[in-house]
Amino acid sequence: MKRKATKAKVKATKSKKSDVPAEAHKDEWAEGRTVAARDPLRAQLRDEIEAFLAEGGEITQVEANLRADPPRKPTSNYGSQPI
Repeated sequence: MKRKATKAKVKATKSKKSDVPAEAHKDEWAEGRTVAARDPLRAQLRDEIEAFLAEGGEITQVEANLRADPPRKPTSNYGSQPI
């Protein structure tokens, strides 16, 4: 009985399909990546930065190679388990 319920559940999840063809999703994604499509986002970001700076906010640049936690020496636990 348990196996039948599992198969039915798998069959139900497989049968769920999108009404929109996959090509349409790709086209929407591609349209969102154009320069013209990103202009409104750039304008919004510019306005938010200007407002932040107008309120006394400060932007600091960090070095390109700065990390929050420096790299550590790799550790090995090979052979640490008892036989």
